[in-house]
Amino acid sequence: MSGAPQFAELFAPASGSWAATGAMAEVRGEHTATLLRDGTVLVAGGGGAGEGSVLDTVEVYDAATGSWSATGPMIEHRGYHTATLLRDGRVMAAGGGGGGGPNLASAELYDPANRSWTATATMSGIRIGHTATLLPDGRVLVAAGDGGAGESFGPLASAELYEPSGRS
Repeated sequence: MSGAPQFAELFAPASGSWAATGAMAEVRGEHTATLLRDGTVLVAGGGGAGEGSVLDTVEVYDAATGSWSATGPMIEHRGYHTATLLRDGRVMAAGGGGGGGPNLASAELYDPANRSWTATATMSGIRIGHTATLLPDGRVLVAAGDGGAGESFGPLASAELYEPSGRS
């Protein structure tokens, strides 16, 4: 769902000031922003400009040039999801939903080397608005959030672990 370019700003901690930078291609809210190993920022999914719109589009910001570029779309449309940088440099997007679309238990991996997404292990149930924390051993602890559908709707008091294949 493209619309007018969406401007971004950079914060300079030393001066405590903000400055405009390049414009994003799409309106986004409830998206994720993940700092990649090469210093670029992966901005994935979120709610779009239209009412009930949830995006599968992904943009990468390069601070060196102040520009955004499109990269491979996610497999699922996701908002209110998490994105966790794994120790091997891939990013895991998990759960989410919103916008009247399906709420998700699925997860997928972004590989910066080939700029594409692949499906990975599914969570035990739907989670939106949860947390995902990279543990020192390379696993990801996914906790709480909202069940988001049917009988599981409401706050969750559960957690689960994701173990990347070939974690390093």
